[in-house]
Amino acid sequence: SNSQANVLARARSFSERYGSWSADTLGAYASGLAGWLTPQFEKTVTAPVPPQANVTAIATQALTAKISRWTADQSATVVVTASRTQTRTGEPAATYYENLTVNFVFTDSQWLADSAVWSASVVQPGGSGG
Repeated sequence: SNSQANVLARARSFSERYGSWSADTLGAYASGLAGWLTPQFEKTVTAPVPPQANVTAIATQALTAKISRWTADQSATVVVTASRTQTRTGEPAATYYENLTVNFVFTDSQWLADSAVWSASVVQPGGSGG
């Protein structure tokens, strides 16, 4: 469906797929996003590069999603706030918060991501959910 509720749900699911990986699944990362991306965006998506050598996985959980721009039946920009937990060799796991700003276009009766950019989030645990 092309409703706002639908694009919000899609954004949450997309952020978790786009933001999660482990060392042994990096080879399948891009193909795992098939069906979620516009052809133009799909060409540019490559496997994530671990931020440090000892980071072996990142698990992303969507916390909130809000629409920042909406054009019915055409496009939407959604900002997803997510917690991201790094699994690290020889160190405790580290959790931090980031926003993923996703531009969606409504194509062939579904919302496809056309771009996605991570940025730091000021959200802290225990803040208001949504």
